[in-house]
Amino acid sequence: MASDPLPSFPFLNPGEFRSICSSFLNRVTRYSGDLRALGWTNVKQDYQDGSAMLIISRIIDLPQWANGEQNDEGSYLQDDIEDDDPEMLIRPSSISGTSKVEMEYHILLSPTYQVPVLHFFFKNTPYSGPNALEIVYEHLVPPAYRSDLKQVGVMGGISMTNHPISGIPVYFIHPCNTASALQTVQGKETPTAETYLPLWLGLVGNCVGLYIPKELFASLRNNSDD
Repeated sequence: MASDPLPSFPFLNPGEFRSICSSFLNRVTRYSGDLRALGWTNVKQDYQDGSAMLIISRIIDLPQWANGEQNDEGSYLQDDIEDDDPEMLIRPSSISGTSKVEMEYHILLSPTYQVPVLHFFFKNTPYSGPNALEIVYEHLVPPAYRSDLKQVGVMGGISMTNHPISGIPVYFIHPCNTASALQTVQGKETPTAETYLPLWLGLVGNCVGLYIPKELFASLRNNSDD
């Protein structure tokens, strides 16, 4: 049952992981409001090669200066503006402001650490690889978490890896300290399939901008009390 305590918390087996993903997705689909209005564009569960994966997409704002081409040193710069090109002079993305960028977060079970691990990447943008890590820290990681993440603190560091299913380059938060951190914040009651993922997202997801919107959190909490 989704309301039964997880006996090996914080560790999960594949069946329990599928259960927590399904439970979270069910709660989200019961939300009566507009997810897009909360900044989330999609939540879905996927199965590939026998592995479950929860995918959450959200929109973030990045400054226009980050939308240029990558130079030889690995920095992202604005496109050069030609003074004699009227179209370039009036193009908004060449001047200032922000642009909407979609982030895709993939939550999978680590077979080694037996806890969820968060992979994420900028979708349909040139931001990828170690050279874009500065953008991750500047625009995804809240200031309170930057020091710990850069120094491989309580939640481990942000690193690059190949996605365990698709093979594409992605960022991930190393799960080496996730279990001990979950035990520290679990409270008096052992989490269930319904409460595990919100707890984990509050701990791990918040580090890189994947927070549960307060409106959705209230809905999840009210549903769990039913």
